[in-house]
Amino acid sequence: MTSPIRLLSAVLLLAAGLAPLRAQTAEPPEPAHFVFVLHADKQIAEVFDGASLTPLAAPEVGFGAYRAFGLPGSNDTGAGAKFYVLAPRAVRVLDAGFRPTATIALSTPALAGRQGAALSSDGATLMVATSAGLYLIDTATDAVASYLPAGFPVAGVALST
Repeated sequence: MTSPIRLLSAVLLLAAGLAPLRAQTAEPPEPAHFVFVLHADKQIAEVFDGASLTPLAAPEVGFGAYRAFGLPGSNDTGAGAKFYVLAPRAVRVLDAGFRPTATIALSTPALAGRQGAALSSDGATLMVATSAGLYLIDTATDAVASYLPAGFPVAGVALST
């Protein structure tokens, strides 16, 4: 039986190895529909319309927030829109009106930067890497589905489609 640590190592190495290939063949990114400005010294994020840069909201997301994700289909603020903002010790969930609806606590600090988290292409799972392991967050329930301790310092997470 393969240990969880070896499995995580294989997944991270495979994903990291495929990421450059995907980057070379990827389609150009769509224009931003919403722009999140995250402040290291404030507990709020500023949300702007991506086309006009009109201010839309200033939700409380916690100090040190560094990354935001919108679920697929969140390009407009319809009923199903949902956003995730990552901070060192928590993931803040925002609804279509950019109001906080949940906070998912992380027992170890999340890795900052692009490599610290990834959202599956279907939007079902948000993966958050920490210095000690990997959180899998179910976006349907906004809860930790599982945590995989790595047993070694994690450098990041990447997904391949």
